[in-house]
Amino acid sequence: PGKYDTDYLEYLQKVIRKCREHGISVFIDPHQDVWSRWTGGDGAPAWTLEKVGFSLTNLNSSGATISHQEHGDPFPQMVWPTNYNRLAAATMFTLFFAGETFAPNTLIDGVNAQEYLQSHYINAIKMVAQYMKDEPNVVGYDTLNEPSTGYAGLNDLRSAVFAAPLGWYMSAFDGMILGSGRQREVGFFRRPLVLEAVHTLNPNGAKAWKAEQDDIWRKEGIWDVDEKGEPRLLRPNHFSLNKAGKPVHFMNDFMVPFFRKIFSRNQISSSKRYYFL
Repeated sequence: PGKYDTDYLEYLQKVIRKCREHGISVFIDPHQDVWSRWTGGDGAPAWTLEKVGFSLTNLNSSGATISHQEHGDPFPQMVWPTNYNRLAAATMFTLFFAGETFAPNTLIDGVNAQEYLQSHYINAIKMVAQYMKDEPNVVGYDTLNEPSTGYAGLNDLRSAVFAAPLGWYMSAFDGMILGSGRQREVGFFRRPLVLEAVHTLNPNGAKAWKAEQDDIWRKEGIWDVDEKGEPRLLRPNHFSLNKAGKPVHFMNDFMVPFFRKIFSRNQISSSKRYYFL
């Protein structure tokens, strides 16, 4: 955290200057898909997952994510976006946008995960902006490509985050239980809405968390085990209400404060730039 690849920034600067030679304006997009390459897409570095307690080596085997590099070929067509429905990506986006609301006890280096993750993200974008501040063909910056709500606003954890049944389709609670090292029977949809089979996920009991005490959602009291050691959902509606006790409006409750934080902390001082919301 806090270390930047200056070789890459200089390379990016050269690309932008080459674009200028050909009369091309550039809009810089901090791109991500399902949070990170470690969660089946691209974007955030591995340390973001480690900082909140995830074990990188067990994310795929535990069912917390489905990644091409570990699953291998043939890889089911268009299954990668279903990672938004899985524990790792859903947890990270929830913490990033709404950690103070839904995971107030989750601290990283003494600060809430939301502030920690957002601050490091904004500082990284600020570093890019500083390198590009005198490049006249940079017209602006995106705030964040295709942000996900994570669990925020989910009315019932027995429902899925990802709307259309595709790939291994599970409820949010199923994902939490898989990540705790327990197996789960999950339907597999080869195509949207077409059930092909039911598979047992995490048959070997891999744990997505480094240690049991790192399980964020169990620590927050959302679920626990009964006297027989069986998982029990305690607060199915945990993510449905904002701090004021009203139904979550993701844009107003979480995106707008994020936009304001970016604007206030990342002022670009040279020629006029635009932010894409």
